[in-house]
Amino acid sequence: DRRALSRARFTIGGRRGGTWDVERDLLRGDDLALKATVIAEFGAYLLTSCSRAGSPAANLQGIWNAELRPAWSSNYTININTEMNYWAAPVLGLDDSFEPLLALVEKLAENGADVARELYGARGWVAHHNSDVWGWALPVGDGHGAPSWAIWMMGGVWLTHNLWDAYEFGGDRDLLRARIWPVLRGAVEFTLDWLVPDADGRLRTSPSPSPENSFFASDGEGTAIGLTSASDLLLVQGLLERALQAIDALDLDDPTLAAEITSALGALAPVGIRADGRISEWSADVVEVEPLHRHLTPVLGMYPLEVTTRERTPELFDAGIRLLDARGPGAMGWSWAWKIALRARIGDGETAASLLDEALTPFDGDATRHGPVDGSEWGGLLPNLFSTHPPFQIDANLGFPAAIAEMFVQSHGGVVRLLPALPAAWTTGEVQGIGVRTGLVADVAWSEGHLTEAILHNRLAEDRTVDVEHDGHRVTLTVPAGGTLSVPVGAVSVIGASDAR
Repeated sequence: DRRALSRARFTIGGRRGGTWDVERDLLRGDDLALKATVIAEFGAYLLTSCSRAGSPAANLQGIWNAELRPAWSSNYTININTEMNYWAAPVLGLDDSFEPLLALVEKLAENGADVARELYGARGWVAHHNSDVWGWALPVGDGHGAPSWAIWMMGGVWLTHNLWDAYEFGGDRDLLRARIWPVLRGAVEFTLDWLVPDADGRLRTSPSPSPENSFFASDGEGTAIGLTSASDLLLVQGLLERALQAIDALDLDDPTLAAEITSALGALAPVGIRADGRISEWSADVVEVEPLHRHLTPVLGMYPLEVTTRERTPELFDAGIRLLDARGPGAMGWSWAWKIALRARIGDGETAASLLDEALTPFDGDATRHGPVDGSEWGGLLPNLFSTHPPFQIDANLGFPAAIAEMFVQSHGGVVRLLPALPAAWTTGEVQGIGVRTGLVADVAWSEGHLTEAILHNRLAEDRTVDVEHDGHRVTLTVPAGGTLSVPVGAVSVIGASDAR
């Protein structure tokens, strides 16, 4: 049963016997492993509760909005929040929960084709910062919205990466061909028309905000609109690369589009690195209005994408870590979830655990107000375990399972990494049913901080050969079609002599 095979389970630090008292054990207790177990499984439960085939996609409050006019209209904020709502779906094998997002993006693509043509004179389709159940694709703010979010043209592009994850984790080529590729292709067409060459012939985007930060212009005033933000370049690069992968996977006869994509990739402007070693959020080395800004779009190439990696782009990867360090800990729920996932992706389990501990701290402030009172009091957990901005949003709760899973199993860049960001204090545990690119599912157990068992299940009707890495060692394995394979724990090929133990 494919669905049963993909049902994820978390047991971090061993389950505590008896019943749980939420206030004593989870909100006030100091057992972070127990908290991580509960918040991961709670997030999976919430996603299955608020997103099912035939229902609307999960929005900012999910199905738990209690207001006639809720914060942010309980809409779809597609410059991070909607995407985060669904990061866990392919990782946890929640195919049914993912369907409403796919349907929403299909509706956006239909409406966004008119917007691309009439507003920008472009092919394909476009969506901006915000949408709703009717698939709104125009900019928002009625001409008065802050340009740091109202005029962002990459919302649709980012959503296509969620769709690609659904294909890559599940490996369903029929789904890719019938529903994902048409949407992906339209986003590619818009992107190709939106890119413009600079004086050196490098392709850039303009105008270009970086959600939702601003910088000081030459007149000393804060402005959000610049030339070619890092997030634009990373989203576009990832989209074009994945489009070529889709053309290859589906054996499509589309040489004109493939050539156009290849040419654009070769001419795409590089992401810059500032004089202080950080990724440059904009193409110029400017001073941010909010240096600790909660949005982390300059490093989205590290997570949820995989265009910025230690192996592929080491200098940019290090620059991304420096930006993460500069942004520091703390924020609000969804930003915490993203920071945890990013720290896990770079192998920093200790900081990931510390951030999770912050995020799961009880919130004793006013849960109805918007934002911090003095710039420091952001949200934590409400008594019902909902994470708050404040006010309440569901995105953090839905993002936590993906971030926590990233600490135990990663599969970007063609390598399956086991326990890549295990905190030292989480000495014992087991996770089951964690999705692995492409079409695999992993069960992993550890004791006294060491891997004791790893099993790969193949969901596909074809053999899958993968490189599996743990503790500085790597082995190449073939998992038979529809079968199961145990990963050898111990003697495997050493990555480098300096890594041998």
